[in-house]
Amino acid sequence: MTHINNVRHILEHGITHRNSVHANPNYTPIGDPALISTRNDFKLDNGRFLGEYILFYFGPRMPILYVIQRGFNGVRVIPPQDIVYCVSSLAKVLQAKLDFIFNVSSG
Repeated sequence: MTHINNVRHILEHGITHRNSVHANPNYTPIGDPALISTRNDFKLDNGRFLGEYILFYFGPRMPILYVIQRGFNGVRVIPPQDIVYCVSSLAKVLQAKLDFIFNVSSG
């Protein structure tokens, strides 16, 4: 899920993170700044930071979508027409031999 302003960059460079060689200098964030900061500082067992990974959800409605559309926790409200879903599959991730981590979360 991303802001529509980020789509052109994604089409040209793929989905990137803030430390990527092709990071989007004009990235429009839509998430919770406190949560993003926590992910950027959370070091994993592999020595990388959680913020270096792109989040994917396995459902049609992500929990953060509710927050984004209501403006809770200091998150600015984004109109639904400005939110774009980027859809892929686990098979495509495996086929591309991308580095990934998998976390099962309840709730």
